[in-house]
Amino acid sequence: MRTQLLAAVAWAAGLVAAAKPPVVLPGLQRDGSVLLPNQWSLRPVGRQINVGDFPVNIALHPGGAFAAVLHSGWGQHEVRILDVKSAGRSRRSRSTRRSTASRGRPTGKNSTRAARARK
Repeated sequence: MRTQLLAAVAWAAGLVAAAKPPVVLPGLQRDGSVLLPNQWSLRPVGRQINVGDFPVNIALHPGGAFAAVLHSGWGQHEVRILDVKSAGRSRRSRSTRRSTASRGRPTGKNSTRAARARK
């Protein structure tokens, strides 16, 4: 009797495990859509250009041939100039100065004067 009960429980557990749908993680999906963390799906229309990890501003050239993209993500902070017509990256300008704004220090051309005034 006990063996039959254990077999029935194992069989039921197998049914429950088999009934679970596969886990789908957020991000780019095989069909080209993007699954968001809230399980919403985006299906972009048109041609996409990979612009980097965290574009915060984009300025399109008046002629429409180039776009300047400002990046401030986890990677290198930079301005990328993209060739929009051929969907390729053409130039990069990386920031060589570290921002001191996160440490509460003034930045800009008057930062030295402001630091002297505080002393």
